[in-house]
Amino acid sequence: MDNKVILIVDDEQTYLDTIAETLKEKKFKIVQAFNGKMGITLAKKFNPDIIIVDWEMPEMNGIEMIVELKKDQLTKDIPIIMCTGIMTSSKNLDTALQAGAVDYIRKPVEPIELTARINSALNMANAFKEIKKRNEQIEKQKISIEHQNDELKEINATKDRLFSIIAHDLKNPFSGILGFSELMVDSNNDFDREKLIEFASFINSSAQTAFKLLENLLEWANSQTGTINFEPKNYLLSDILIENINLCNHSAQAKNISIAYASADNLMIYADLNMINTILRNLITNAIKFTHKTGSIKINVIQQNDEIIIGVCDNGIGMDEDTKNKLFKIDEKISIIGTEKEKGTGLGLLLCKDFVEKHGGKIWVESELGKGSCFKFTLPVYGEN
Repeated sequence: MDNKVILIVDDEQTYLDTIAETLKEKKFKIVQAFNGKMGITLAKKFNPDIIIVDWEMPEMNGIEMIVELKKDQLTKDIPIIMCTGIMTSSKNLDTALQAGAVDYIRKPVEPIELTARINSALNMANAFKEIKKRNEQIEKQKISIEHQNDELKEINATKDRLFSIIAHDLKNPFSGILGFSELMVDSNNDFDREKLIEFASFINSSAQTAFKLLENLLEWANSQTGTINFEPKNYLLSDILIENINLCNHSAQAKNISIAYASADNLMIYADLNMINTILRNLITNAIKFTHKTGSIKINVIQQNDEIIIGVCDNGIGMDEDTKNKLFKIDEKISIIGTEKEKGTGLGLLLCKDFVEKHGGKIWVESELGKGSCFKFTLPVYGEN
């Protein structure tokens, strides 16, 4: 029983000395207090293995002390033995046990009985600690299993989304390409030049849709498997914005949509160039898709401390709360038709979320049905090259 700490709380020095002397022979370390308040202070300081407390004491009696100790996370599990020479009726002793004492000793204290009670309390404390330890291990295992279940659900949702895209969204444009190309090959003499150009235009549009989808699909698949290199460097933001606006301008001009951006001055961002280009390209393309002809898109830039907030905002069809809540969830399939019947899978936004979070940022949307949408994300201002 070496190193076991016993806290004795009694306002009578005689009993303190008697109990302390008995326990010292058993190689216990003894800590003494003269009232309940002092006992609580020492209990928090020394975290004793057992507390022996008198019932009647000045300032704070034994019952009040027990109640306070049981309220505190630090001391609530310490076994407490009530020691009393006056409050010895069955009703009083039951009161002590109800307050939180695990046992009691009547005064005058008998050494043999005291030792037996102490040993019993220590065995109880050891058993309780072992049970608590096992419960903590079980709880950790439970959390680990729940985490693994969540990962499995996400993996299954990812697999289902991939199959859905391959089976439906990727199949449709290729069906159009195959159908019209076969028609042109087999019956080219049946159509005039204008009709053939119309077919070719449809094939080109379908091919571009398929290519964009494949591009996002491959990038997203690589991001899920961790095969994409993350190589952030310092870049001038305005250069990146201009480049991506120019890339998307052809689609915007086809719908007579204007794209403007707020001056980014000489702001530098710390980002992976391929990832930031993918984020901006997807957000701008989405904005074009869901904006009516002659509409407008604005790209806003705000610096807040050590991060930059970039917003791609349109005055298009917007979305309701239910749609907003589903946008960045892998297990939610969203298919919103663009203003010119453009189709989408929502995969681009999932890719944006992955890439933004890779930079330690966050992405969200502010939107109102019929009044447009604004997709915003954060990036660090600068870092070390």
